[in-house]
Amino acid sequence: FYPKVHRKLNFIERFWCSAEYYARGNYQYSLEGLQEAIPCALDSVSTASIHRCFLACMRILDAYQSGLHYGTAEFHERVYKSHRHVEDKTK
Repeated sequence: FYPKVHRKLNFIERFWCSAEYYARGNYQYSLEGLQEAIPCALDSVSTASIHRCFLACMRILDAYQSGLHYGTAEFHERVYKSHRHVEDKTK
């Protein structure tokens, strides 16, 4: 499920943003320089970064589907589960 124009839900937009950030800092401000920088920019984004982009978009999509609104305190509240720390049972 991807709305046509909704950058928060489309992880490709986040991938392009990362590649664009790299390209802006690494080309000589000419058409030829840009054409050389684009493949390097796309390669500069790691698969781990792409996966994080995907997970962030899925988290936003899950929040929307459960009725939460993006930006609210309920949306940003995270539940951390780990065996490495003591759980706070006062909450």
